[in-house]
Amino acid sequence: MQSYVVNLIDKYNNHKTKVIQANNIKDAQKLAEEKYTTYEVLRITPDKMALEYYRVIKQEDFHD
Repeated sequence: MQSYVVNLIDKYNNHKTKVIQANNIKDAQKLAEEKYTTYEVLRITPDKMALEYYRVIKQEDFHD
């Protein structure tokens, strides 16, 4: 099994980032949707550094 970083959002625009163990991305999405039923899956990545990179870029854009 591999770790996947899953970015979630709910109807109130609250974000969650969770790590899910799954065999592949489709399984990770299915598990996330089953466990976090009030959230929508935005992004799934097996690379934690990629998610952190996009989070930093988004914060820099917000503060500029």
